[in-house]
Amino acid sequence: MGCWWGSRLLKQGHRVKLLMRNRPPDRARIIVEHNNHQDHFNCDTTQIESAVPPESTTSLLVALKAHNTLDALTSISDLLPYYPVILLMQNGMGVVEQIRHAHPDLPLLIGITNQGAYRVDTLHIVQAGQGETWLGCLPSEAVQTGPDAVEDLVNISPGPVRWDPRILSRQWIKLAVNCVINGLTMVENCRNGQLTLPTYRERITNLCEEIETVMSNYVSSDATLILQQEVLRVAAATRENYSSMLQDAQNGRTTEVEYLNGYLCQRADSLNIAVPENQKLYAEIRTVTATRTAL
Repeated sequence: MGCWWGSRLLKQGHRVKLLMRNRPPDRARIIVEHNNHQDHFNCDTTQIESAVPPESTTSLLVALKAHNTLDALTSISDLLPYYPVILLMQNGMGVVEQIRHAHPDLPLLIGITNQGAYRVDTLHIVQAGQGETWLGCLPSEAVQTGPDAVEDLVNISPGPVRWDPRILSRQWIKLAVNCVINGLTMVENCRNGQLTLPTYRERITNLCEEIETVMSNYVSSDATLILQQEVLRVAAATRENYSSMLQDAQNGRTTEVEYLNGYLCQRADSLNIAVPENQKLYAEIRTVTATRTAL
């Protein structure tokens, strides 16, 4: 998503700089494929170790896997006070709590998107579908970051972008959908669309009912009513896709399971809510991950 946002902003004429772990050239090229057509965007880059403080109006977009986010921010801790807005775009939940513990005063913002894109190589992505993005801050963050602080960011953002004062509800719904789709496709080793088959309907229903019980302790009940139909809608809309968790496992990368299914089961345990179907799925994912890592 970092490449996708970077390419859209560059197309609009805005300045973009990529912070990279490995030593990059001074300029690199982002490649975006869509409908068998490629667009190329030249972009400034810098290695994290040699990064310098940004201009005062520069926002920081952190589009990394959840388990890499805290380490990445800590690696540029000297620069963080210079950013008026730090936008987090990760699957799963629990990252904000980790960041707050290490860096209590950062102006954090949450981004939730259903834009479709996947990476085929470094700085080379395929745009898999059009979508929307919502920005907001968690209830505990509202005093530090609000819609006025991100007005410029919203105005220049690629695609439809809206401020959502109930971003926590949207975050929970995305977590729930990812828990079911990522989890089941990981265990079944299948494309997302396979989950729309009748054979999976009972298990999806049981998973969603448990998740709704947990969610209702954090968000209003109306946010949980559409959960099962949202899971099936997303599975159908992305039927040809392999979930990010399955792709990570297939490529020997660390998955985000602890920030998805693991986080859900942890929240359920803290509330003394039994979620046997989700605990079973979580255990199956960990078993599959361990088996693939051992191969």
